[in-house]
Amino acid sequence: MSDLMRFIFELKKYELLKPLGNETSYIITPKGMQYLQIHEELTNQIQLEINGDSGIFKRPIAFLKWTNLFKKRG
Repeated sequence: MSDLMRFIFELKKYELLKPLGNETSYIITPKGMQYLQIHEELTNQIQLEINGDSGIFKRPIAFLKWTNLFKKRG
């Protein structure tokens, strides 16, 4: 649990998350959403650059698709 709290502290420090109320719930900030989108774009570019010698980059990496969790639902 302490690792999770340190991770949340870092996200708050860089204004990527902000607490809701008593800091038991958090919301991603616009800056955090922008970070996730840039991270996903860069990850996709890296995967396209790999020439196929490394199997690790050819597999989908689902946990890097964090932006899907935060997209607004219509």
